[in-house]
Amino acid sequence: MAVYFYVFMEWLFFVTKPSFMSSLPLSESLLILAVSSGPVLVAVLAPLVLYWMVGALLGCGSALARFQVPGFFRSLWVPVSLVLPSGVLALAALLMIDNFTLTVLGWGIRHVEAKGLLGYQSLLVLIAVAVYTLTWQAMQTIARNGLGRPLGVACAALASITLVGTLYVGTHKISASTPVGPQVKNGALPNILLIVGDGVEAEHMSLYGYDRDTTPHLRQLADRSLLCENNFPNAGPSAASVASILTGKLPTETRLIYPPDILRGKDAYQHLPAILKTLGYRSANIGLRYYADAYDLNMRHSFDWANDRELKGFLLPEWFTGAIGQGAAYFLTQIRDRIESRLLHVFDVERMSDAFDQLVHVPHQSRGDTERIVQLWRWLAEGEGPFFVYLHMLGTHGSKFKPDRRVFSKGRTQDQPWMTDFYDDAILQFDFNVNKILQGLADRNRLQDTIVVITSDHGVKHTNRKRIPLMFLFPTDDRRRRVSSNTQNLDIAPTLLDYLGMDRPGWMTGRSLIAKDPNPGRTIFTADRSHGRGVIAGRRLSPSHIIPPFFSLGRVSAIRCDTVIEFRLRKNVTFVSKVKGHTRPCPDGLAPAEAMQQIVDHLDRYNYDTSLLDLSRVRVLSRKE
Repeated sequence: MAVYFYVFMEWLFFVTKPSFMSSLPLSESLLILAVSSGPVLVAVLAPLVLYWMVGALLGCGSALARFQVPGFFRSLWVPVSLVLPSGVLALAALLMIDNFTLTVLGWGIRHVEAKGLLGYQSLLVLIAVAVYTLTWQAMQTIARNGLGRPLGVACAALASITLVGTLYVGTHKISASTPVGPQVKNGALPNILLIVGDGVEAEHMSLYGYDRDTTPHLRQLADRSLLCENNFPNAGPSAASVASILTGKLPTETRLIYPPDILRGKDAYQHLPAILKTLGYRSANIGLRYYADAYDLNMRHSFDWANDRELKGFLLPEWFTGAIGQGAAYFLTQIRDRIESRLLHVFDVERMSDAFDQLVHVPHQSRGDTERIVQLWRWLAEGEGPFFVYLHMLGTHGSKFKPDRRVFSKGRTQDQPWMTDFYDDAILQFDFNVNKILQGLADRNRLQDTIVVITSDHGVKHTNRKRIPLMFLFPTDDRRRRVSSNTQNLDIAPTLLDYLGMDRPGWMTGRSLIAKDPNPGRTIFTADRSHGRGVIAGRRLSPSHIIPPFFSLGRVSAIRCDTVIEFRLRKNVTFVSKVKGHTRPCPDGLAPAEAMQQIVDHLDRYNYDTSLLDLSRVRVLSRKE
């Protein structure tokens, strides 16, 4: 009963706040609740079963036959057996207290410094003692009033529900196989380093003609690279953009738009890291939890190491996930991470991280990038063989920037958000860090056999309608050229696979950029969350906006040549704009009516309910950048 209470309270926490369950039907959420209790129950019961077996084996055969515990084991049976359920209830109480203080006061365990940890340690001990005492009294009451049988029936009923749910999930499991053959035509495997700068816009890069020399090192590499002049992201939020880069799938297909959305079903297994793993690549994801983290996005069978966690130690094994289902496996991973991180913090083993604070409130975000580069060198030194690294740099993340190198903002005070001088210095710092990485690879004799890809997840202010960089540096500088047709981040994975001599899997939407330019008239789709007051309250996503028919999806844009048509689904408004600095405009751009119909057809293809969209009543407005 203690286990079911603990799991239920955690489930209640997830189901009543924005979480990966927000877009699930209630029936599926209830199935996760039923199935998730089983593994926790087994883990708690295992020590008690072991204790009974030791006592029985040290006794006599008749005791074992009568399922009794002999001798001193029998006298300690109740006191020992109550330790585990009492511990489970104590942990549940600790989580409930922390949830309450965080919700009401905005303060919790993660905010406690080393000097204040003794208070939480004492609190946990007091809770454990109090819960043990109450549990002992409850056992006596149950025995005295003859409630053992009804309680046993209730436990049997709950266990039956868990068993039935587990059997159902086990017969409807998702295949973990990646439908791509591991044949490589080009011989030796090159290393792959994918560098993504957060919010880096092409308009502010001298690589793309900006009047300030913000990217001197990248500009010098232009003639050696495959450089895309008009590249666009496929999402505004970082998590959706990261997922689209690595899966080669549109956010509207995966339904991963904004945290807490995650990859589900086959999408959790169909991605570039899984393909590269079949070829023998070892891989690492260096970025930031939740916003740019493969494990938090439920990217299974992906990176060997992600932000200080190993795949084998963090995500549950595939055989286990297949037995209990993806939803229950992800839920168990999350609740384990929640209690483990708090206990490690309380006992001063490892500080509990807060990704939002790291992203916004770190005094010098550029120093975070310096540490990420150190992590890169440390990880590379720990193994051999071809590597694939996804490195997410955050020094260019706004709305305020903290570059170490002050050139354009020298002598100025950053008293407003999104100040251009500070943003340009952040890009200059990004350029410096990229050059530092390339020099580090050269010093380690790794650059000559490494593909380096440089891009961004979105534009400044999380926009997805402006150009972002995309540059491929291939070994021996082969495949170097300029691509003037519109490209998208979805093209990155197919291009890498093409260079390796592999066919693009059918589920990847992008196209390889190696052989020829994409069709100049193709339409590129990008997605974004809902914006506006009430959607994001402080740092929290409002649950009232993760609702059908579009859930976290608020805007879809269609881009053709230099024309952007942005359809705001919930407001029935469309904005038309031109892309500044576009190098290949075309006279037959995308008309609003055609674009809106394409967007509706696109949503229909991925099973969104578009019945409430009335294109005849959509207001069309012009946006001037």
